Amino acid sequence: MWTFDQLSTGWQELDFTVAPGAKRLVSVMTYIEPAASAGAFVALVANLDSWIDVEPFADGGASGDFSSHQSVVDNTEIATFVNPAAGNWRIKVVPTSAFIFPRPVSVCVAPSGCVVERAHHHLQVGSRYR
Repeated sequence: MWTFDQLSTGWQELDFTVAPGAKRLVSVMTYIEPAASAGAFVALVANLDSWIDVEPFADGGASGDFSSHQSVVDNTEIATFVNPAAGNWRIKVVPTSAFIFPRPVSVCVAPSGCVVERAHHHLQVGSRYR
């Protein structure tokens, strides 16, 4: 699992290897949003997207073989792959809307599911995996 603070510019690249014979791969990216003000029209201010790439890697941040964009009003993106190709993979976390201060981000890649924890945020997807 990776944790980092994402700024409003640039992107993060996270490399990992999928072993031969892998049956399933789950990728989870989540980030923390501060509480919206009372009466706010939209609670989510920032929008980060995750792109998943298999070698040979695409240039740039918002590019790759797969995107797991799920919602502009949700701070979590999940991608599941059945029988993923063995080899080198990369996740790119890309800011797509402007925000002023860094957002704490957590990314987990696992064969059966993820538990992602950061500050007071907890998300469990699939089977428990550490």
